Amino acid sequence: MMTQDLKKPVEDIIKTRLSQALDLVYLDVENQSHLHAGHQAMKDVSHQESHFKLSLWASEFEGLKLIDRQRLVYKILDDLIPRPIHAVSLKIQMKG
Repeated sequence: MMTQDLKKPVEDIIKTRLSQALDLVYLDVENQSHLHAGHQAMKDVSHQESHFKLSLWASEFEGLKLIDRQRLVYKILDDLIPRPIHAVSLKIQMKG
């Protein structure tokens, strides 16, 4: 992750990365971190943004299998996982 990125909310970094890397038709980033605050896996995590649900569609997904769409998104966010992002749920929707 780039140094200047550390000062931005993780949600904003996700939106910026995906918007710059993909020709997005639709993107919704839902921060679900508050739902996981008391979980054992989050015991030593100090940041407040760790769990996200991403709903998206991009023109690059056309003709790709679901697993390849998922791999493309994870590749874009690779250096953010497992810290500061602990978990990402993907809902890759059909356009329209």
